[in-house]
Amino acid sequence: MIEKLDIENLISNETIYSKNNEKLVLVSASKRTKIEMARYISINKEVAWLIGFFIAEGSKQMYSGIGIANREIELIEKFKRAIEKEFGVNSKMWRAYIKTPMDRKNLNKIEKLWKKKLDIEHIKANNTKKARQDIVDLRIHNTIFAIIFNKIVKKSLQIIKNNKDLTKSFLDGYEVGDGSILQRNGYLYGICITVKDGDMKDFLYDCFKELYDTVPRIRYTKGSFEISITGVHNMTNLILDGHFSSSKRQWTKLIKCYLRKQYTRSHMRYWSILMDSPPLLINEIADKTNRSHWSVRDALGKDTYFGLTKVIKKRVTGSDAPYFKFYSLSKRGEELIKMLNESREHEKEGFDTRCSRT
Repeated sequence: MIEKLDIENLISNETIYSKNNEKLVLVSASKRTKIEMARYISINKEVAWLIGFFIAEGSKQMYSGIGIANREIELIEKFKRAIEKEFGVNSKMWRAYIKTPMDRKNLNKIEKLWKKKLDIEHIKANNTKKARQDIVDLRIHNTIFAIIFNKIVKKSLQIIKNNKDLTKSFLDGYEVGDGSILQRNGYLYGICITVKDGDMKDFLYDCFKELYDTVPRIRYTKGSFEISITGVHNMTNLILDGHFSSSKRQWTKLIKCYLRKQYTRSHMRYWSILMDSPPLLINEIADKTNRSHWSVRDALGKDTYFGLTKVIKKRVTGSDAPYFKFYSLSKRGEELIKMLNESREHEKEGFDTRCSRT
């Protein structure tokens, strides 16, 4: 069941100018600020994601407005759409400030380009040598909305923590904002997220621990906490749950590094055999993959323990053995190999496109 927050219960000094079952029009005590927004906010996956992304990338200026800054257009657009859809905010309230490495004579072109991309009228571009590419600073300058939005963020955290699907969406939003993929010699080692606030560090720690029954590593360095998750089983679970999936760049990197691991390369040959076949015996899989039955037994034993394969015990006519073990992919195993194969196809398509251009 999706929980809803009634905005009317979060109002303090603001005056309700008008209301109905769907909308509220709020005016500040000074009557200088006004906003129309949704009366009820559903704490669903989209809201959980935008809260995670806002905590990672957003400005926390509670009494002036809200804002986020990022270089990935897909994340900026996702946040913007979620605010407009879930909070009922008019798109005309947005302001965008572009930090660009382009010289000053091209600033007008940059502004026109981003107006078209974001569908925002008020855009200002500034030249900065520190930017390697355009960085979008997206804002809503409204005191009432800033106060209410920050209250919703605080009240939503416990709701998110009590729901696994919401927790996964929240973590995806936070990770694409302040997360990174750890590699060792080009192979996937783990993921890491950074956080400065001690309470948020504890919240993120608890989320990972409760979701995956694992103990994250925490290190304090350069004024921030680093929370890291490692281990091939944890990485498999993170991929299946869509961590980093809202960022095409980071999701592609995660899958590519996962496919390079020796574990993945050795197990993929067994998973591929099981994908489109009936349940098979260990010896049958060994013959099809040209591997020893001991290697196959060891690999599929681990996969069964982690829930990627399943075992069916059957009697075989004419055999003295009480039963034989037949192996097949579980639903999680099928989902994983589909994800990996799709990523391979997309990478191949991208390679073919690049080759055709050259």
